[in-house]
Amino acid sequence: MGRRGRRIRAVLDSNFGVVATVLLVAALAGAGMTYTAYAQSDTSTAEQPGPEATYTGEFTHNATVQRSNPVFAQGTTLSNRDAYFSRITPTLDGTFTYRYTATETGNVTVDGTLTLVIAAVDSGGEGSTVEYWRVTRQLDRERASLAPGESLQLSFSENVTQLRNESQRLDRTVGGTPGTIETSVVADIETEGRANGGQVARDQQYELGISPGGSVYRLTDPGPVTNTTRQTRTVEVANSPGPLRGVGGPALGLVGIGGLLALGTAQYRGRLALDERERAYLTYETARSEFGDWITRARLPEGALDGAVVEVETLEGLVDIAIDSDRRVIEDGDGEYVVAVEDLVYRYDAPPEPGPVSWSPLLSRRTNVSLRDSWEEQGDDEQHGSNGSEPEPVTTEESGQTDERED
Repeated sequence: MGRRGRRIRAVLDSNFGVVATVLLVAALAGAGMTYTAYAQSDTSTAEQPGPEATYTGEFTHNATVQRSNPVFAQGTTLSNRDAYFSRITPTLDGTFTYRYTATETGNVTVDGTLTLVIAAVDSGGEGSTVEYWRVTRQLDRERASLAPGESLQLSFSENVTQLRNESQRLDRTVGGTPGTIETSVVADIETEGRANGGQVARDQQYELGISPGGSVYRLTDPGPVTNTTRQTRTVEVANSPGPLRGVGGPALGLVGIGGLLALGTAQYRGRLALDERERAYLTYETARSEFGDWITRARLPEGALDGAVVEVETLEGLVDIAIDSDRRVIEDGDGEYVVAVEDLVYRYDAPPEPGPVSWSPLLSRRTNVSLRDSWEEQGDDEQHGSNGSEPEPVTTEESGQTDERED
């Protein structure tokens, strides 16, 4: 295990309570998020679109060519035009259709009235309208019960040229009025009943404008006019957990529980605390990294370190001596650091690097044999063994006998 591993172990060992608390909080938070995401019945109310009912009113109209002309053959029917000819197509035939539809069930009763309206109007102040007189005449009336998809029809047929003459005559009878004379066909529709389970009570008015002119008369047709009623329903829906609770919660819980188990097991088996050799080597590594700018690797010649040797306990202390004496620290050999100041040699020997930590429960905690230790053991074998294999016998004399024993 390198310096980073030893640092991590030292931090975990010295802050075991804090780290364990953080992991416990993470595990509890992950469990809570997971519970709220999957175990609890998390629902909410929502408004969803319900059934719809539509009420559509539409005018259709046509005029038949009554006089011969070089453009249109007599008897030709002109339909749904913006303008018709006063001379050859004076009579306007029209139909108003009221249609009811619903997505579900429900019958409604429709009362429809078609009315011809002639009025003299003028514009007033601030956008208002002044009506001088009004004349109405009922054209058609129908009452019917409609199921979804059924319709009610009202029809009319008017000579527009005669309507123009009639409106002018009416205006003369009152002495003439400023403004304009407007002619229109108005459909008044009253609808009552039930649609899609709800009560219906509505009044609607549709208008087809007729503007008699000289050679042509124009129509102001609004086209199909549709009114829709929509119902909403309140329903309960299940809230699906978002990615933070659905994925983040279990992941956070696993990290917290797994971290607690690993941390507790390592602490119980004594794999977090550094022994004396590891602490000493970590102190040396830290100093070597911190004061690397003051250290130079070099091979000193023989006799360069002659003089009294002063052993320094720490590399940091040796660097302080070098700084105070304006010298550099020389790293000579494996883990030997020296500073020569006049007749004194200040020396620091780095501790041996500890062996790797065993994290398996089947193996011992760590192997504390470093490379330097192996060299020292080999040196001992060479000094004490005759050939490095078997020890020499020791001979003692007692009562004239020779006794050979192995040490």
